Amino acid sequence: MAATLGLDSRYVIGAEHVIPAVLADADEMVEFARKFDPQAIHLSDAAAREAGFAGLVASGWYVCSLFMRQFVSSIINDSSALVSPGVESIRWLNPLIAGVELSGVAKVSKVLPSFSVPGGSIVTFDVELGSVSEPPVKIATLSMHCLFGRNRKD
Repeated sequence: MAATLGLDSRYVIGAEHVIPAVLADADEMVEFARKFDPQAIHLSDAAAREAGFAGLVASGWYVCSLFMRQFVSSIINDSSALVSPGVESIRWLNPLIAGVELSGVAKVSKVLPSFSVPGGSIVTFDVELGSVSEPPVKIATLSMHCLFGRNRKD
């Protein structure tokens, strides 16, 4: 128990979690861009192609929202996770084009005790996101922290 700071074995250093594939839907991408990132390459396939891209480009923030949805529902939803106290880094490496599926891996890289939540832990996940295609294209990397309360089973 001490090695995991009260967490279950899914959140020990080195544990890897698959981010399930999700489709970058063109209509959803445009709707998101209209509200939050209204740049031409995110709003129009034609504008994206004129700019030299293979098609409509997802906002990097849309990519992050796809990741977060999959991360919460498949990795931390049934855990003692409370909040995310921050993101250390985000890098968008290649564009996510409409119609491409996004997937990835979240690897636990650090586990530290929480000073604000008694018995809690801060878990750092290093995430790689890429296309589900051959060959796969790396889309983004990020490093984020999650605050976990004491394991519910304790």
